[in-house]
Amino acid sequence: MAQITVDPGGSAGWHSHPGGAIIIVKQGSLTRLLTGRPQVPDHHVQRGQAFIERPGEVDNVLNTGTIPYILSSPSRVCLRAPPRELTSRTQAHARV
Repeated sequence: MAQITVDPGGSAGWHSHPGGAIIIVKQGSLTRLLTGRPQVPDHHVQRGQAFIERPGEVDNVLNTGTIPYILSSPSRVCLRAPPRELTSRTQAHARV
């Protein structure tokens, strides 16, 4: 099981999963942003909820809470960084 922890105010950085991923929020809360789509309320996710990152979909997961968020995935997760102009929008503060 893959797991990532991100401190408040940090993010996972813009990325994609070539094979997709199921993500479970074990602690904290977050806002998920997708390229080409505005931030909308239904992208706010909290402890006990899960979301799917579709193959090739580029997203960023921001810690909008007051405690570190912990995400886990029940399967092996392969990350692919998007083009440089996307990664420069934010700084990742992730501990893997």
